[in-house]
Amino acid sequence: MELTILGLHEIDQGRGLVLTNNIGFLARLSLLRILANEGAIADKSQAKEMLEILKRVERGYGDRNALVHGLWVKGKATGVIRRMAVRTRKNKLQTYADDFSSDRLWEVVAETRALEAEFADLAARMHVWEKLESAPRHSAATK
Repeated sequence: MELTILGLHEIDQGRGLVLTNNIGFLARLSLLRILANEGAIADKSQAKEMLEILKRVERGYGDRNALVHGLWVKGKATGVIRRMAVRTRKNKLQTYADDFSSDRLWEVVAETRALEAEFADLAARMHVWEKLESAPRHSAATK
């Protein structure tokens, strides 16, 4: 996502990653949405495709966070795993537990991989990598 943002703006990685690295995932989605809506993606069908992919990414955000940031333990039944979460609320430690079927876990993984592949394919068709390569160098970024 970060490199796609930089490629669409034709900003070299050395200068651009300093900016995009310090914004959160949802802010990156929002920035890509703005770029698609405001003409940074010249091909209207590709802009529309980007917006559709971003909608799907946003819908899957909660599941993705649960998988990535959860503490996973063995469930009480076969085919069930338990996600534990620990949070601090009002100076108190709180724990939460959710059961996931192992099948659902693998569905989320497959959906995430498919979205990643679609996003990468679209970025390639938009020539993001070529735009990054030809972006003026304003730093010590390597080619």
